[in-house]
Amino acid sequence: MAPAADSLLWLVAGGVLSLFGFGRWQHWAAPWIAPVFFLHFAQAVSPATAALGIFAAYVIAIGISNWRVIPLPAWLYPGVAAVIAATQVAPYLIDRWLVPGLPLAAGVFVFPLAWVAMEFASTRVSPSGAWGSAGYTQIRNRALMQLVAITGLAGPGFLIAWFASMARMLWERGLQAPGMSFSVATFALVLGTVMAGGWWRLARGARGRGVHVAAIGWPEGVLERDALAKLFSDGAARAQVERWQPAFDSILEHFLACSREASRAGAQIIAWPEVTVMVWRDAAGQVRERIAALARETGTFVCAGVGILEPGPGLGFDNKALLFGPDGALLADYTKTTAVPGFEARHGTRGSGTLQVVETAHGRVALAICYDNDFPWLIRQAGAARVDLLIAPTSDWEEIRELHLASAACRAIENGTALLRPTRWGVSAMVDALGRPVARLDHTEKQSVILIAELPVGALATLYPRLRDSFAWLCAAALLVLAVAAIR
Repeated sequence: MAPAADSLLWLVAGGVLSLFGFGRWQHWAAPWIAPVFFLHFAQAVSPATAALGIFAAYVIAIGISNWRVIPLPAWLYPGVAAVIAATQVAPYLIDRWLVPGLPLAAGVFVFPLAWVAMEFASTRVSPSGAWGSAGYTQIRNRALMQLVAITGLAGPGFLIAWFASMARMLWERGLQAPGMSFSVATFALVLGTVMAGGWWRLARGARGRGVHVAAIGWPEGVLERDALAKLFSDGAARAQVERWQPAFDSILEHFLACSREASRAGAQIIAWPEVTVMVWRDAAGQVRERIAALARETGTFVCAGVGILEPGPGLGFDNKALLFGPDGALLADYTKTTAVPGFEARHGTRGSGTLQVVETAHGRVALAICYDNDFPWLIRQAGAARVDLLIAPTSDWEEIRELHLASAACRAIENGTALLRPTRWGVSAMVDALGRPVARLDHTEKQSVILIAELPVGALATLYPRLRDSFAWLCAAALLVLAVAAIR
């Protein structure tokens, strides 16, 4: 056992670095290094002390770094942070339990296998899907992230945890320990192969022809986020909402005018953010016709995020993405599948869970909405259908704008599809099928509301839609095998 002061130092070091994991101050290096200190701490103290110490460090780090990232009342934050922290503590305890009973060459895999298995299990039961997965922190490492086209997020997560496990053992046992040189060489070979494969894939480039696409941003000073949040509250009634009808009308006129401007600038596909048009159900037909007329007038494809409001004791609504063709025909009417916990989950209509795929002059197009992109098992329908372009109307806020864009970019890589992501109060972006931003516009910086770029539109074959989460399941099975070997 290490002296108490040294043990506390390792715990604090891991906790401080965890502030820069997934959250507001995300840095790619932190997830690789923080677990090294936690693993060393866990081996130096009793199991109970390890569990309580790492749990407390994660609760503090998550609570601070995710403040205003998770859309919850302040009083709920400690509880949510505690639940998330509990899932992250488990791999350290499994590692401490099993590693002593295994040779180094096998024991080094306990932590990465446990990390992937626990992260995969938690994402499947979490109402936030894959939000917070370690793999997202590596989004700027384009070569490494090409791995998700095969393994999904489990691949980068495994490599991160494998490095931490190996570095901890190298620290504690030294390079001369039996099996250590082999383990280091194996990791270097695998990581080098992954990086080389990623660089090769990036060098080949995204396929498809260039299509001029446009994302239209939200108008300033008409209906800001705080006012809209109060509007869509549990106590809202039609009379209260109707006071904002002039604002609704002004917003619609803004998007119609900006779309005409984008068309004159050469846009062939125009997309609006999530719930940009708000209309009562009895007037929805009139709004649809105005958008259809815009598509006919400009000769473009128009994808509009529309909220169809339903009067009643609590304000209900359908969160839709409507795609109109150049002839004004309604090509797709998609209802959001995954509702954000809170008002939307209580009052919003759930979609069928099936992405609509439409054949167009620019290839196969599918629609998804905002939070849908946090659920890889939903969006991989696009990869299975060889979709050329995914249009994802989105609504964010300042603290999550980069985090949520990273999530959407991962879906593009996993499924080999170009992404058009018009966003309210966040970052509108065009992303190619390799996850590289072609163009972006941060609307929190009060720039122009129109983003136009030429986006390579064309499907790129990937294995993830066919393999699904096989790699994560394989990790869980391998962990079980090691557990049996260690116990015996």
